[in-house]
Amino acid sequence: MTLKTSSRQTIRLPCQMQAKRILRQAPLRFSPYAWAKLLYMRDLRSTEVGAFGVSKVGDLLLIEEIVLVRQHCSEVTVKFEDSAVADYFDDQVDQGRSPEVFARIWVHTLDFQGWS
Repeated sequence: MTLKTSSRQTIRLPCQMQAKRILRQAPLRFSPYAWAKLLYMRDLRSTEVGAFGVSKVGDLLLIEEIVLVRQHCSEVTVKFEDSAVADYFDDQVDQGRSPEVFARIWVHTLDFQGWS
């Protein structure tokens, strides 16, 4: 969080500085399997596709799995079906996973081919 005390002075709170330090030390990573799956989804269609990233227990910034749920997609939007998200959460809890492992990271594709 940043507070402005005047037009010239900005105070950075410790929590913001600590978050930046953590981000520099621990980037988001993908297992080869998860990365290949994400690239496959990107190249399969000309629409954007969204999915949940499932992290490794004990290393929450390592994505081991990409899980699709029913969704409506266009070239630039993704809308998950509410019932599909609820079913996904139920399935993950039934497998013994906690929300910080399966619900924190949302990934999506982006098609750069049409960009100039």
